[in-house]
Amino acid sequence: MNIPSEPLKKTFNNQAAKGYVYYKTADGKRRQKYFKGEYKSREMWDDFMAWKIKQSGGQQATRTPALESLRQPGDARRAGTVYEVIANRISEVKMSRCKGTKADQAEITLVKRSLLLLAPYDEMLADDINGTHLTEIQQGLINSTANSRKTINTKMKIICGAFEYGHINGLCLAATSDLIMKWRQKHSLKGKDTHVRGPKDVSAADENLVRETIAAANPLLGTMITCQLHTGMRSENLTELRWQDIDRSMYETEGVWLYSPTHHKTETKGKELPIYFGPAAITRLLDYEKMRPDQGHPYIFNPKASWCYPQFAAQQTTTRKPTGAAAQILKLLEGGPASTTRLQGIKRHYNNEITYLRRLGHDIERVTRKTARNNARYTLVGVEPHAEQQLAALIAEVGPGNICQKNGQYRKCPSTGTLRALDAIRKGPQTSHDLTPLMENVGMQMKLLRNLGFRIQRQRTDLDRGDSLFVWHGYTRPETEKKPWSYYYDRSAKTDLNAHYSTDTYYKAVAKLLKKSGLPHWHPHQLRHLHATKVGHALGIEAAQAVVGHSNQRTTRRYMEKNKALARKSQKVFG
Repeated sequence: MNIPSEPLKKTFNNQAAKGYVYYKTADGKRRQKYFKGEYKSREMWDDFMAWKIKQSGGQQATRTPALESLRQPGDARRAGTVYEVIANRISEVKMSRCKGTKADQAEITLVKRSLLLLAPYDEMLADDINGTHLTEIQQGLINSTANSRKTINTKMKIICGAFEYGHINGLCLAATSDLIMKWRQKHSLKGKDTHVRGPKDVSAADENLVRETIAAANPLLGTMITCQLHTGMRSENLTELRWQDIDRSMYETEGVWLYSPTHHKTETKGKELPIYFGPAAITRLLDYEKMRPDQGHPYIFNPKASWCYPQFAAQQTTTRKPTGAAAQILKLLEGGPASTTRLQGIKRHYNNEITYLRRLGHDIERVTRKTARNNARYTLVGVEPHAEQQLAALIAEVGPGNICQKNGQYRKCPSTGTLRALDAIRKGPQTSHDLTPLMENVGMQMKLLRNLGFRIQRQRTDLDRGDSLFVWHGYTRPETEKKPWSYYYDRSAKTDLNAHYSTDTYYKAVAKLLKKSGLPHWHPHQLRHLHATKVGHALGIEAAQAVVGHSNQRTTRRYMEKNKALARKSQKVFG
């Protein structure tokens, strides 16, 4: 049977929340079990552990073995089990890491995975745990995982810390907590433990590759990389950069700015972290400040500004060239006006190509020719006998434009405008555009005259019906009509972004840029190594230590690359 490791939470309107689990019985039915007391109270954990032991085949008991052991006289052990120590620590971490940020989620996940290593001992009393058990856990990490010494020490630190918090909450004795902490001090993996791999060596980034990346990046990301390249600061300090944290008063005398991060790695030890901006970083930062779309935003590097930058860059590009049928149509229009017939010779349905060219900024006008829309020529080729007499009699009897009924038939007399059109046709051929001002429905009036005996011939002209011209006026959009970056920033619908970059999102942005640009991969922390190497080779290790903010020179030495050029120069003289 699959037994849950932790009860779920059930809330009620009129009473405190309770813990419950879903489980399946032997016959496959799904059941629900509620436990005594409030959710995550001591009473709930006792009831849950008793039910867990019963379901797993252990002795049936209303209390956990830990509580039963208290009934033995002279037993000074506390009633807390290892499982309760685990649950207590996870609950405290969740309460302290309640903001929901990625860092909080990562910390909660790390604590859960580390404390999961105590699962084989969860039914033991917390006071029964000793160094042997911790050594077994540590050896299991060494044998079954590819974790480094630092990762294994971090997990063991979390496990030992759980018992320290368990002592504070009355789940184990002070002697147990002290024993475990002493074990940690003695058995933590050190550099001499070479059977466990150490942390991966981080090499300095290639400066030429970094500058190629800056050239391919948008202004925001390029400024971030440039500032880290010339200052060597950590990524978390870069992403939280604000103008109010920068002291620019010493620029007149020293030529640098002083950046004092609000939060940094060593703030819990009471240390300060001064970061100095030199001329290159200052120039790049001021250039970006002039063009950034989020003026007044508390953080300089805002992810929303980077998100909307491609839209701004697209309308700045005037060198985009069309391809395929659109390129052929543009080439035709650049030679002069072209009719729809000529465009259809390239592509029958050409409207999408015209729209695409207009979006690229080409000013293309469509001009409809009046003589080319539904035009025809009317010519009087003959008159039947007595046609003139019948027309004269009809005008005299009915009147122009009137209708009469005779012998059961309706007879309509041509209107005054139709008679004028007939007089014009008698003088010579007339087009439909010539006759339209004289009368309406030219075709119907011509049919009426034909019924009276006037043989009028309709002839199409040599122009195509519905034809029109497309005229290209060039790339006429002036620079003043281009929308600023702030326009796309204000209308951006991406409002759920963080106020500033995190280390994770900054790394991902750089990785995405490198992949898109086809450049070899590197990560921003290598910029810190590169800056430490440059300063150390030029001014010595003490200067490099001061710039990157290390407390120990050994750490700075690990950051610095070997000066091979200096070695070659030395051997040339002394070798």
